[in-house]
Amino acid sequence: MHGPWLTPLVGLLFTVLSGFAILSIICLILSRLFNTSKKDGIQKKEEKNKVEKKEEKKEEGEQEEKKEGEGVGCVLRDVLYEYVSVSGLALCFVDTPEFQGLRDLRQLGSTAYVFPSANHTRFEHSIGVYHLAGRMVERILNNQPDLPIPIFCKKQRFIEMVRLAGLLHDVGHFAGSHSFDEGIAKVVGVPHHEERGVHLIRSMVDIHKIPVKKEEVDFICGLILGSPDVQPEWVQGIIHNRECELDADKLDYLMRDSYALALGKPIQIERLLLNIRVLPTSPNGDEKSNGNGNGGGLRVCYARKVFLQVCDVFQSRYRLFREVYRHRVVIGVEEMVGELMKRLIPVLKEWLMRDIRPTDAAISSLPHWLPFVPKDLLPDDQKTIILDIWRRLRSRQLYKAVQTSEQNAKIHVRMGLSALADDPVEKVWFYDKDDSVHHIRIHDVTKLLGSSPRVASETIHYAITKL
Repeated sequence: MHGPWLTPLVGLLFTVLSGFAILSIICLILSRLFNTSKKDGIQKKEEKNKVEKKEEKKEEGEQEEKKEGEGVGCVLRDVLYEYVSVSGLALCFVDTPEFQGLRDLRQLGSTAYVFPSANHTRFEHSIGVYHLAGRMVERILNNQPDLPIPIFCKKQRFIEMVRLAGLLHDVGHFAGSHSFDEGIAKVVGVPHHEERGVHLIRSMVDIHKIPVKKEEVDFICGLILGSPDVQPEWVQGIIHNRECELDADKLDYLMRDSYALALGKPIQIERLLLNIRVLPTSPNGDEKSNGNGNGGGLRVCYARKVFLQVCDVFQSRYRLFREVYRHRVVIGVEEMVGELMKRLIPVLKEWLMRDIRPTDAAISSLPHWLPFVPKDLLPDDQKTIILDIWRRLRSRQLYKAVQTSEQNAKIHVRMGLSALADDPVEKVWFYDKDDSVHHIRIHDVTKLLGSSPRVASETIHYAITKL
């Protein structure tokens, strides 16, 4: 027989066991939840670590690429762009006697005899083209990262190579700049300034041990010469655009010369940079490209809405040629400087044999060194004539350029919207909103900017009097 206490005891025992069972189940559930949470945390941590490592590698790669492309350099102040960052690689070229010689070459040559503020040099112009070419390429590649670049370098290095082409494009200039090329170069047996520059760049790389590869030097030289063999083909339009002459070189010198001459800001450079792209073009500019190029190749293009700003670039060039570069008094001065340098040809040949660059500074200080030139190189009677021309320049007893008929003229001055025979505006590629690319004839947009076809240049004839 069971006692009366057994039933409550069994009930209590059952309750306790039930409680333990429930507690065990709860603990099991919590344990699994904890393990799952811990496992998820570990997985998330591992994923986070992977992402962080990936980002670190990417950052290291970018830093390595940046180091390869630029290196440690400096920041220069500039009248047009305010601040210009110059890479360490660029400084390897800048800090050489060859490049520093550009400080002694006036950008506008003899123009300073007539326009006193036109004393800026090819040194600051070269720094400006370095900066502007870089901005153009960066803008294009940031918007179109899939564009082809050379296989021998990464993106940042490619941008730096284009910048270097802009930096070094004028390194081959001598005293008198383009006047030297036109009247003296052939006589003394030297090529055009661009070819001289290419030879000098290769020499600088060897002499100063500048860390650039042979294919990179070839690429830089090809851009400077405007070679059609440069790849990718679209980059041909950045430094030396043979198709329409709208490039970093022209944009910088037009803005820089206008600034020096107090002519204001003739070019809306920021608007042009915001509307620049590279697109496939039609081989026939009269036809719209359908986006596949139709065999025309990739070209630098501008949005149709900046058509008038593009026109401003070429109108600015014409204005500077008409009012400044080919001013009648400037022509008289250049005639005197040209005659002076022709009489100095024996000396110039001797300098070039010794790799001495003829500079504007050397011509300006002529009386200090001319008496010491040996007589067998330059007779005394020639020295007297040269010094007389120099003194006339300094006392402003200048030759007079008088406009006359073509038959009576000694000098025939061609000036226009560009050096091209045709209207350069009609050679620029423009794109619409649908990315179709084509040329634009100016009379299809406005009748106020000229006839159809528009006259792109003119020739003015001058006689020279020496009284």
